[in-house]
Amino acid sequence: MTKESLKNAVKNPFYWAGIIILIIIIAVTAKNTMKSINTEVAKPQKQKIKVSVIEAKRGEIQQWVTAEGTVRSVKREFLKFEQPGKVTFIGIDVTGNKIKEGSRVRGPKGNNDKGQLIASIDDRQQEENLIASKASIDEIKQSIKADQAALEQAKKNLEFEQIKLARAKNLYEKEALSADELESMEVRYLGAETAVKSAEAKLNVSLARESSAKTEIRKANILLEQTKLYAPFDGIVSYLNIKEGEYYSPQNVNTTSEQAELETTPVVLIDPDMYEITLNLPLYDGRMVNIGQDVFITWGDNMIPDDVDAIEKIESAPFAMGQVYSVNPSISPGGRTIQVKVRTTFGSEFLRDGLFVTCWIIAKNKDNALLIPYNSVIYREMDVYVFVYNPETKTVTKRQIKTGIEGMRESEIIDGISEGDLVITEGRFSLVDGAPVEVINIKGEQ
Repeated sequence: MTKESLKNAVKNPFYWAGIIILIIIIAVTAKNTMKSINTEVAKPQKQKIKVSVIEAKRGEIQQWVTAEGTVRSVKREFLKFEQPGKVTFIGIDVTGNKIKEGSRVRGPKGNNDKGQLIASIDDRQQEENLIASKASIDEIKQSIKADQAALEQAKKNLEFEQIKLARAKNLYEKEALSADELESMEVRYLGAETAVKSAEAKLNVSLARESSAKTEIRKANILLEQTKLYAPFDGIVSYLNIKEGEYYSPQNVNTTSEQAELETTPVVLIDPDMYEITLNLPLYDGRMVNIGQDVFITWGDNMIPDDVDAIEKIESAPFAMGQVYSVNPSISPGGRTIQVKVRTTFGSEFLRDGLFVTCWIIAKNKDNALLIPYNSVIYREMDVYVFVYNPETKTVTKRQIKTGIEGMRESEIIDGISEGDLVITEGRFSLVDGAPVEVINIKGEQ
């Protein structure tokens, strides 16, 4: 178009009308395009959340109470000399060797009412005291015999004087005997009666001396026994803190702590056939524990399993079993705990006195409980719920639940879901009621 023709077109009113119409068309087109874009943004496509589900099934469940404690033999004796002295003898064990830690010794059996002699200190002074006491009582026994003979003679004399007095009285009544003669006979009778009482008194003194001497002998025997340590039962020497030739004093025994006493007592004897563990439980746990409940006892790497395979880990490792033996009805004022004692019923051969263990008490048990795993339950303050998958709508429903027994890896459901319901495990925290989901994994076994 030439400049001349352009000038003529600009002056033409229809030129400007076309320009205006073109601008309007462009504006309308742009507005419709933006509206379409805004409509698409306002209506986004719903994204399905990927989840895993598991079927609620019935089965057995236990609620566990766990606590740690130290294994101690039920039969355990701290054998101590009651007197000071030089250690003169260490006994021989059942193998014929000198007694040491780990040696087996025998307790009272048959005619041996004291048990095996384990050790003794110098007892010469006690032996001399016992010999002197026995010699003293021998002398007293001879005196008692003499006093008994004197008493018998005095009684015979009294009987004789009694007969003579009766005869004299008879003669006096017949006037065949004077009053002076009768009085003389009465005096003789009274003298015989006094002699009997004197003999009885002397005999009683001798018997008292004998009783005192027997007491001294018993004391001497006790002092002599206190220089010796005997095995009160069949067992194993756990600690032997004396040696032949060393001087022992009762003051050396330190009772300020259990460990100190173990390391300073001359001999500690244990019976390894049954052990006891003392536990201190928080009030909440202690209320669930009762006498007779079964207990798993574990130690070492399996002391505190912290995953869902806890029970499998316990049962696959060396472990012992026990039962709750006692539950203290009082609460400890210091730790505000309840003291529970467990005694072993199986696996004692795996344990050692002093071993630190974990006790798993089966506080509650139910055979036919409706169960779901812990990783399907959501706790929000006082709200406890799960999401249940609907295969027909491929959506989830929020269900309030009521739980019962809390097991190691599962919860008992008392209300809220039914057997066979599919509950969400993985992905549950991203859900809301009615949300569409895509199931990537269905577990039929718990």
